[in-house]
Amino acid sequence: MMGMVYKDVLVLRKQLGYYGIFFLVYTFLTVTDVMPPAIMYAMTVLIGMMLPMSTFAYDDLARWNKYAAATPAGRRGIVAGKYVFSLLAVLAAAVLTALLLTAVVVLKPELGPLDEGLIGLLICVLITMVIDAVMLPVLVKFGAEKSRLISIVLFVVIFGGAMLLGQLAGALEGIVIPGWFLTALPGLLVLLAVGGYIISYFISRGIFEKKEL
Repeated sequence: MMGMVYKDVLVLRKQLGYYGIFFLVYTFLTVTDVMPPAIMYAMTVLIGMMLPMSTFAYDDLARWNKYAAATPAGRRGIVAGKYVFSLLAVLAAAVLTALLLTAVVVLKPELGPLDEGLIGLLICVLITMVIDAVMLPVLVKFGAEKSRLISIVLFVVIFGGAMLLGQLAGALEGIVIPGWFLTALPGLLVLLAVGGYIISYFISRGIFEKKEL
């Protein structure tokens, strides 16, 4: 399985370098007040979505799955490798964002407390995991090309829903929210992201084991 992950890293090594440059550029734009710090969170989500899709696109182009299914890793190893790679991509982007965000806050303390920024980053990481949990079975079933439009719609729906909830929260500012709900909310989000990711893996594995290569 880890060989599959290593293969994806090698295939996307140039693309990973480009994303690293983008991170540095957006960090500079944040420091110079051209863009808000939230753009760095958006980059984390973008990487979490685009890198898994790119690995499927390269595999489809090279007809990789026919060969990989005959290796000791088998079909289960292929699916597990995709999920591990996707998770590592999100975590790596989150770590890089956290480091750059720390540097930005040190340079410009007026942007706000670091802990609030890290909480926002954590929420984006969990949302990205939920997006991947929905997107990966679609990619396994239909491949990268047919799934592209579905992934875009998914991204718009989730972030549009998040913005709508934010507006509703502002409109309902006078309503008192129970303290227990606010306390349980982070745990519920973690449970949704982690539980959804695990369930998604088993769904994808079932799809891929029946798929004709």
